[in-house]
Amino acid sequence: EGQFICHPDFSIYVEGQLSDFSDAEYAWVEVNGEIFKLATPIIPKDYELNSAFPNPFNPTITIPFGLPLESDVSISIYNVMGQRIRLLQSDHIKAGFHQVQWKGLTNSGHKVPSGMYIVKLNAVSTDGRKSFQKSQKIVLLK
Repeated sequence: EGQFICHPDFSIYVEGQLSDFSDAEYAWVEVNGEIFKLATPIIPKDYELNSAFPNPFNPTITIPFGLPLESDVSISIYNVMGQRIRLLQSDHIKAGFHQVQWKGLTNSGHKVPSGMYIVKLNAVSTDGRKSFQKSQKIVLLK
C-alpha cells in the first residue's frame, strides 16, 4: 500500500497546471526536473480538514479536505451562536483530496454579515469503521 509523500523537491501537476489538491485519476510529479505520471489517485493517509483560504475572506473561501477512504461527508458553516447557517456538502465522496467553496450565503441565499464563522467537517467511512470530525474558524471581512 503506497502513500504520497510531500517533499520540497516535488511539484504536482494536474492537467498541465500546478496544483496542491486533485481528485483526478492521475497526476504528474516533477522530481529534480523530470516529470513522472502517477497512474493512481493521490490518497491522504488520514482524514484532513486543511486550512481554508484565503482567511480572512471576501467574498469566497475555499475549504480543502482529504479522505483516506470513501466516506459519507457533511460540511457545514455555523455562526458564533452555534446555529448552522449553511450546509455546503452532504454526499458520498471517493477517497482523495477535495475542496468546496462558500460564498458567504445562508441556505436561503441571504448574505451573512462580517464576522467569525465555524466550518465543521463530519466524515464516516462507507464501511462504518472510521469516522472523523473537525472544525476551524474562518473570518468574513467586508
